[in-house]
Amino acid sequence: MSDMPTLDDAADAQLVAAHLAGDGRALGAIYDRSGDALYDTAAAMMRYRDDAADVMQDVFVTASGHMGELRDPDRLRAWLFAILRNEVYRRPGNSRRQVAIDVARHRGETTLAPTLTGDPSTVEFQQLARRVRGAGAGLTERDQLVAEFSLRRGLTGNDLADALGVMPQQCYGLVHRMRQHTQRSLSAYCVARTGRDACPELNELLLGWNEELSTLVSKRVARHIDDCEVCRSTRSTSAPFALFGAAPVLTAPPGVRERVLGAAHHELDTTPYGFDPTNGFPDVIRYARRTKIWVVLTAIALLVSIGTTIYVLAADDQDTPSPPAGSATPSSGETQTIGSDADRRSVSALGVDPDHPRTVVTQR
Repeated sequence: MSDMPTLDDAADAQLVAAHLAGDGRALGAIYDRSGDALYDTAAAMMRYRDDAADVMQDVFVTASGHMGELRDPDRLRAWLFAILRNEVYRRPGNSRRQVAIDVARHRGETTLAPTLTGDPSTVEFQQLARRVRGAGAGLTERDQLVAEFSLRRGLTGNDLADALGVMPQQCYGLVHRMRQHTQRSLSAYCVARTGRDACPELNELLLGWNEELSTLVSKRVARHIDDCEVCRSTRSTSAPFALFGAAPVLTAPPGVRERVLGAAHHELDTTPYGFDPTNGFPDVIRYARRTKIWVVLTAIALLVSIGTTIYVLAADDQDTPSPPAGSATPSSGETQTIGSDADRRSVSALGVDPDHPRTVVTQR
């Protein structure tokens, strides 16, 4: 057992050491410290809460079996999010979230104020923050993950890079591009949600809108804002990054903790990916999945190409005219001599000596 005074006060590195020493309480303490943040991210990335709970279970089963590979135990939190990344990406595509869980549940229950007060304690701020975070479903898969890890979880530097599975020098570019894309997209969503009363043209543009952030809606509203002074003023009052980060945490349903820890203590680890021996972080599996897709697509394209070739050749054979009945057709190896006056003139036009007519061999 660990010699720590209490597990609640232990540092991450101490919890890792306690788990590796066989202290059965250590994994529970790790869950209590990081479980809400992990589940909140999983629930935002997945379509259904049951899928998020499955992701959590696999994260802790994997973490329990591979914690000894983590080279710097003080980086436990970033390591857990790196495992979460892989567990999300190895799920089938139809398990991924396209409509935010909390948005689907709360849609139509409230009417937002026409402007954002900026006070996180107000109901309007919390409602809009929840919806802006849910609008992350309209972001690209990469931008959504970068936003979740950097804006929601506060990961930076090497921790963010390793959690995302990229080189540190790539991380700055990913965050910069995410902020550019997200700023425009989520600002458009904020204006769409709060600016319709102030701008009749925007209200007409959004007639029939289902309150979800699609690429089409985002582009239309963003272009409208560029040309509308009223909506530009509304956009200046929004703070999409602050709203995204301040959205209420999605907490795990009752019973998930017991289920996750029970599986972690008793299930055999069957993690389908390896861990980097230099730092102990999990290898990225996202690109392997894409490679498989490209292999399948390439094979399909090859089969289509072969089938098309066979069809064309068969069609050519059917279209080849048969010689008229009774006509003389030279057999293989027989020759035809070009020697008539017309032939001599044709051959002469080609620059061939007509006194030495060519012999054409016709094969069937």
